Amino acid sequence: MTSDEFFLDQLNKNIARANAYGDAISALLVAGGVKSYTLDTTQGKQTVTREDVDKLQETYFKLMDWIDAAFVRTEGSVMTQVIPVRAFPWGC
Repeated sequence: MTSDEFFLDQLNKNIARANAYGDAISALLVAGGVKSYTLDTTQGKQTVTREDVDKLQETYFKLMDWIDAAFVRTEGSVMTQVIPVRAFPWGC
């Protein structure tokens, strides 16, 4: 596997992880009534609860920062994305 292939593989895995974290956050805060959620991060499964939401959001935003930086690397240019406050369904 070349370094570019490895990088793209990591990019795809981190996108999947970010989606999993986003789904968990949404299920815990938006779906209403969900008290726990089984989070599959592609590295293993864990059960999370509403008390874990702050840590889940922190990890989600770290993954999104990594993904944003990765797109800059692959595209060779800087892209700015403006996300209004409360644009996420669970609020920020």
